[in-house]
Formats: sequence, structure tokens, C-alpha cells
Amino acid sequence: MARIIAVLCVLALALCGMFSCGEESSAPMGFKEISDEALTYHLYVPDDWTADLSTGITSAFYSGIDPSNISVTAFELDYGITSLDDYWAMIEPDLKAVFPDLAYVDQSDAKLDGVDAKQYIYTASMSGKSYKFMQLIAVKSNTIYTFTYTAEADKYDEHIEDVLAILDYFDFK
Repeated sequence: MARIIAVLCVLALALCGMFSCGEESSAPMGFKEISDEALTYHLYVPDDWTADLSTGITSAFYSGIDPSNISVTAFELDYGITSLDDYWAMIEPDLKAVFPDLAYVDQSDAKLDGVDAKQYIYTASMSGKSYKFMQLIAVKSNTIYTFTYTAEADKYDEHIEDVLAILDYFDFK
């Protein structure tokens, strides 16, 4: 009987660790949370990335020498927008106005914390430099979320593993 109680206690502790038993979520090992309690999501970045909250957007960059960066924006969905494709069709002309040489590398369905999303990977240049972008857009609770990864084109692959881990750890509250 004592052995059964001991096993049940171990299982209860393990389950509490898995589901945090009502406690605030904590950053995965090697990551830090850069979102605050006012936001509707948790965003974690590797410890060696630097948070930049000075713009009012949740973002982080790799280093001063390599400014590869990620950001997340969240806005209330316009009632005229009925799908992710509609949203992209609305913003695409603005992107092309800023980046006349925008060229798609990939467009695909994706998930953001289990929520249906669209992923757009494209290249464009600005001020004589070539950049590569990854954007995921998702709608949850009448809010449009946009995750953006931006890097100089030749550095994009250097950080893609970090970016994919950031996306894996992203969660809605």
C-alpha cells in the first residue's frame, strides 16, 4: 500500500511539472520570456538574443553586429477581413510599395501554437542590402497575430534553428 501511495505521489509531481499546476509558465531552458503579462501570448527567445521593447512591439535581435531579429504584433481584426488570405491581400500592396523587388521563396499553411496560420518567406532589398523575411500570420479571438523574422539574406540560415525554436515555444495565454 505504501508503495502505491509513493507511486501516486511521484505521478502527481510529474503531472504538476508538465502542467504547471496553475503556476505561471516559465521560460524553457536556454530561453527567456520577453512578453509581459498585458500581452495575450508568451514569447521566448534564446538567452543570447537581446529584447527590444523600445518600439512598442515585442521584438528581439541577435546582436549589434548581426541585427537579425524577430517580432510579434497583434491587432484587432478588421471586420472586412474574413480570412488570412484576405489579410495578406490587403497588406501585400503596401509591402510591395516598400519593397518593389519583393520575391516569394515560399508560401504555405502553418500553425502558430496549434492555430491555423499562413507562412510567407520572401526576399527584398533595402538601402542596397538584400534581406530575407519569414512571416507567419494567424487569427485568434478576433486578433491578427504576425510573427516576423528578418535577417540579411546571407545570415538568414544562421538563425533559422533559433527562430524555429522560438516558434515552437510561442504560446497563446
